[in-house]
Parts: sequence; structure tokens; C-alpha cells
Amino acid sequence: MRRPTRQDANADVQERVLAAHLRNHATYTEWFDEMVKVTPPKTDRRTGELKPGISESTFRGLRRVLLKRGRVTRLTTGQGSIYSVVTAAGSDAKNDTGSVAEFAVADLEPQSTAKTHLSGEDLIARAMCHARQRKRPGEA
Repeated sequence: MRRPTRQDANADVQERVLAAHLRNHATYTEWFDEMVKVTPPKTDRRTGELKPGISESTFRGLRRVLLKRGRVTRLTTGQGSIYSVVTAAGSDAKNDTGSVAEFAVADLEPQSTAKTHLSGEDLIARAMCHARQRKRPGEA
């Protein structure tokens, strides 16, 4: 087993923000805005001004890593795509405190009854079902 890298740790944080802060259902813009909120701001060395703690290019790169590893999926296509975490508990996404999915399952009611022995296609179907059931702000 390889040692986790800084990129792995940053990807885990980004995945947890999607799972816990955004209830496992968000567009690219919502997800990026939440990442900007939760990352501490940085100070520009030349001007001394505060700037966001994560750049959009860094966010995009980490999102690409999560998609490639199969830990996050796009539930819809085109502009306004919805992203959702699909990692099953016990997968290869483990770190010292357990898997990201265990973290997400503990905090999200819709996934609390999810079966952990589902195949990839079943996990995607289940995530899409939960995404459709989730009430968006302003809905009754």
C-alpha cells in the first residue's frame, strides 16, 4: 500500500466537503464556492492582501483526480452538472481514520441505509436516486 500524498489529503478534504457540507449533491459552482469558504485564506506575499485558500485550477485538478479514481461521479451532463460521492465503505480510499464514505454515511441520512457491497453501477444508480430525492433550497 502506498503512502498518502498531499494531493490525496487535499482530494479527501474536497470529497468530504461535497459529502458533508453539501449533502452529497452539488453543482461545480456550489462545490467550488463551498471549498473557498472552508479553506483558510492565503496572504499574497507581494501585496499582503488576502486571497482565497484554493484556486479554481487547483479545485479543477482535484475534481479531475476524484472523478478518475471513481470516488465522485457526475450525475448529469452539461452545464450545471450535479456531482456526488460514490465511494463505498471498505474501498481503496481508506486513510488513517477510515474511508471517506464512512464519514459521509455517518453524516448523511439518505445514505445511512446504503448497502456497502453494491457494484459500481448500483452505487451510481443509488446516488442518482438520492440526488433526485434531495430537496433543493426554495423547494417545498
